Amino acid sequence: MAIMKKKVGIPRCLLYYNYYTVYETFFREIGAEIVLSNPANITLEKGLKLVPDEVCLPIKNCFGHILDLKEKNTDFIFLPRFMRVEKHTTFCPKIIGLPDLVKNIIPNLPPLIELDINFSKKIKFYNDINNIGGLFNSGLINNYRAWKMALKDHHAYRNSLTNKKILPSSFVNTPAHQLNIAVVGHPYNIYDPNLNLDLMDKLKKKNVAIYTPDMIPMEIIMNESNELPKRIFWTLSRDIVGASKYFIKHPDIDGIINIASFACGPDSIIGELISFLVKEYGKKPYLLLILDEHTGSAGLETRIEAFIEMIRMVKDRNS
Repeated sequence: MAIMKKKVGIPRCLLYYNYYTVYETFFREIGAEIVLSNPANITLEKGLKLVPDEVCLPIKNCFGHILDLKEKNTDFIFLPRFMRVEKHTTFCPKIIGLPDLVKNIIPNLPPLIELDINFSKKIKFYNDINNIGGLFNSGLINNYRAWKMALKDHHAYRNSLTNKKILPSSFVNTPAHQLNIAVVGHPYNIYDPNLNLDLMDKLKKKNVAIYTPDMIPMEIIMNESNELPKRIFWTLSRDIVGASKYFIKHPDIDGIINIASFACGPDSIIGELISFLVKEYGKKPYLLLILDEHTGSAGLETRIEAFIEMIRMVKDRNS
């Protein structure tokens, strides 16, 4: 008789878009059955009914994903606590405190697997990895092997993205009528179609080639951000600004769209910084989209059309 695998629910939100290869490889290798939440409009709507208004849209969305996994009757829900993935940066308080927020708002949840991601506490981290493996009857050696394989898969995935390096040679065969637009922001704002109202698809339908921070090698992002007069101590914000600065200076990028969340403190600050960098370095067309649950698809479509028309006018004038 086949042994039933225990199910671990993984919410498809927030830093899932950065680290999903790590999550899925690790749990698969320790013998868990992975259940992903449903990235549908109804999932977001569920979260909106639960969370106070002052919380940002991505966190509200995450609550909807947690509720979806609760309804799927998973044995566990994986909700890591991201604190620090490198020496000099950290994450916003809402991401750090997310597991506590979830436990205090949603009753009768399956047990949460709360893995503390903290660069400065490696011994505790590896003990936690082993304890997680124990929940799925995986032994010590296999737990560490699974983690090493998860990291290997993650690095391979990241390298596959940065192979599309945004260098002048990337644009040699660009059709004259095609626009090259950089879309910057937190990965969940860029890649979750429910948060950005299918922005990426809308751009592709308008003959736009999209470039994102993921396509830029990390050493370039670090070099660009290190040129700033003051260090940015939010990990994701540092990456957004470094990538934006590179895109602004790149001669073949026609415009930049920055997707930000209403009520996000870091977004409000780096949005102003990117606007300053646009004026300082490139004077390129720049569109700041601030999204919340009241943003309408029709209004977004109008703003995108106007932005693209402005870019074409600028190109025609300069040609």
